[in-house]
Amino acid sequence: DAWEVKPLAPISVDPHTRYYLRVQAVAPATKLAGWQQFTISAQEGNQKIGSVPIRVELSTGWVAPQ
Repeated sequence: DAWEVKPLAPISVDPHTRYYLRVQAVAPATKLAGWQQFTISAQEGNQKIGSVPIRVELSTGWVAPQ
């Protein structure tokens, strides 16, 4: 909750290939303690075809992505 993941424009990926992309998320205005998780999912038409969980932690310093 409170995270805003910006939607991506539709893309086309050929079968048996990989496609790398960046996801941009806006953190909540109030710092949440501890690790937070959201999920990025892919769909074809109305059918979900996969998802990837992403963990993040808000910090006032540098934090390595997970």
